[in-house]
Amino acid sequence: MKSVKMLALFGSMSLMFMGCPYESKVPVDDLSNAKVDSECRGAYDEKGTSDYVYNVTHEGNMYKIVKKKTTGEDEPTIYYGFTSKVDDQMYMNVYEDGDASSRKYYIYKFEKKGEDRVKLKGVTDNITEEFATSAELKAYIKKYSEISFFFDKDEEKTFYKN
Repeated sequence: MKSVKMLALFGSMSLMFMGCPYESKVPVDDLSNAKVDSECRGAYDEKGTSDYVYNVTHEGNMYKIVKKKTTGEDEPTIYYGFTSKVDDQMYMNVYEDGDASSRKYYIYKFEKKGEDRVKLKGVTDNITEEFATSAELKAYIKKYSEISFFFDKDEEKTFYKN
């Protein structure tokens, strides 16, 4: 369970380095079902780059991710993320801080690759379906997630805890 929550954290962070995976108006599951792992708090880097540092905390049952450039004095970008479980797989619902009425969730699958290493897979943005409820989105993921092109190979990243 601890590793799943760590994966959720990295899922949130992946949005900052990736192009955008599938966007949804609804999350995979309700926020009330999400859980956080307080051991996931800390600073993280993406494998192969040192352009940004991601400081992760949690607020309630959500992760708060503050993306800050390692050089320069740009304003940080704030993201929130929470986990959803579909069968035996964990997914992260990530959105940028801002107006709730125009919120878009980016969906990622998590794979634990070691003690402090997580690989994230963005759900392909080639999905044309729009979902009115989380239950519909969750059922869609359950049905199609085993198809090889369901995840975008260009949307895979690995993160390490500092």
